[in-house]
Amino acid sequence: MTPKKSGAFYLTITMAFITVQLVFLVHYFISSTDIDAVKLQLVAYGAMIAIFIIFMIISREKPSEFFGFRRFSVSAFFLTILYSLLTYPAASVIASISNYLFDNPLEVAADEMSAIVLLAFSLICAPVLEEFTFRGVILRGLRKSGKVWPSILLSAIAFGLFHGNITQFIYATVVGIFLGLLMEAGGSVWLTVLYHFTFNFFGTIAEPIILTLVSPSGADALPPDGPIAEAAPQNGFLTLIIALCIVAGIAIACLLISRLVLRKIAKVQKRNNIYIKRSPARKESKVFSVPLIIGIVMSALLIVPGIFV
Repeated sequence: MTPKKSGAFYLTITMAFITVQLVFLVHYFISSTDIDAVKLQLVAYGAMIAIFIIFMIISREKPSEFFGFRRFSVSAFFLTILYSLLTYPAASVIASISNYLFDNPLEVAADEMSAIVLLAFSLICAPVLEEFTFRGVILRGLRKSGKVWPSILLSAIAFGLFHGNITQFIYATVVGIFLGLLMEAGGSVWLTVLYHFTFNFFGTIAEPIILTLVSPSGADALPPDGPIAEAAPQNGFLTLIIALCIVAGIAIACLLISRLVLRKIAKVQKRNNIYIKRSPARKESKVFSVPLIIGIVMSALLIVPGIFV
């Protein structure tokens, strides 16, 4: 998959998701029935799988090469879990700030799903399908340009825009950078799937349980993307700032440690990259392509209204 083809892949994914949303929206206006969030997500994921198959056939690549299925060591497995937990505080701070500034449509969608369905989407569908898309296909395709950081940043922005609203775009882009760095260090999309699963598991299950044990009275006020966002209206702006400063300090310390963990992952995976030493110089090609730019612009236009609503 070349950078241009990966751009075309992203554009196709974007157009498919927009089409699915428009179909459900038209059905809503015609029938006056509420949009079923579960059916919408299932159809969207089904379209994504179909696009996987089509592009795999066009590229004439085996699934292992198309998605970046690579073996990983037992050490890399546990180091990836540690890396996910170390980057979680930073993402939580950013999520709390974005939730405080903007409404989060994820909360409404989550309320419409049963606990089992929500867990299935967040712990299985999202980690697998989103990682196959953004790290397995798009990032690996962009990396063939020979440019590391532009590829990581572009794939992270595309990942953030994919979520369809300004709140999730902000912190999903940051998480996308963490995932891109892991892909660069580990070389296997399975490690990014593991990171994504661990991250979502901690956010949807582990963190609420921990906070309930620490402060049972505050359990009901817990938002899905961080405890700070909804604490502000109850305890005041000053409390928000103090809490953010404390968590931000912890987040920075964890990020410094996570850098060392990435270097260790690169070593155990025997990856000759920016975490060990720079790869030998090679001829570079353009990381941008017309399809990629169109896809990013289309996705960005969809989230702009949410900034002002």
